[in-house]
Amino acid sequence: MSQYLYLHGFASSPKSQKALYFAQSFQSEFNISLHVPDLCPEDFTNFTISSAIARAGIFLENTQQSWVIIGSSLGGLIATYLAEYFEQVERLILLAPAFDFVSIWSESLGEQVLSNWKKNGYYPVYHHGYKKDVMLSYQFIVDAREVISTPITRKIPTLIMHGISDETIAIEVSRRYAADKEWVNLIEFDSDHSLSNVLPEIWQAIKNTIPALS
Repeated sequence: MSQYLYLHGFASSPKSQKALYFAQSFQSEFNISLHVPDLCPEDFTNFTISSAIARAGIFLENTQQSWVIIGSSLGGLIATYLAEYFEQVERLILLAPAFDFVSIWSESLGEQVLSNWKKNGYYPVYHHGYKKDVMLSYQFIVDAREVISTPITRKIPTLIMHGISDETIAIEVSRRYAADKEWVNLIEFDSDHSLSNVLPEIWQAIKNTIPALS
């Protein structure tokens, strides 16, 4: 029997709306526990993608069980790299995955802000779990650039769901990613980055795409 893992987005937590919704849905409909780790439980200031990958990877290490990973935004990118590193990952479900977030964020902040961030070492980021600004180390950018320099090559069944009005990660990012990959299915919703208005539709799509749940 497959295990199920949910990875929350950047500056979020296991108590996010989507994390709670899907955990409850798995439990109430199928009596399945959805594993929802906190990708940065203590020190967001020194958070990096590498540290998040390592923390999520604890669930997959030393096990031969197959895993389905659901990843939201940055959690979608992290899920994709976990699938590169762990053959136990058999399927990916990505919600508005942040594939190009480094370039998007860099463009959004501008060269001057990035330069000041690098010079000062830290930049304030609003953390949705803490509900306040937290200083984030520039090492996050350094690490992110290193992580994404590794190409994604593994071909496993992947469902992407993305809002056409996404103001954070444009729908074109997922369209480009899926365009030349026959193992990737993209479903577009009339929604924004949160996808909060289409959670029942997303849940139905998840059930339709996972053979054990259909």
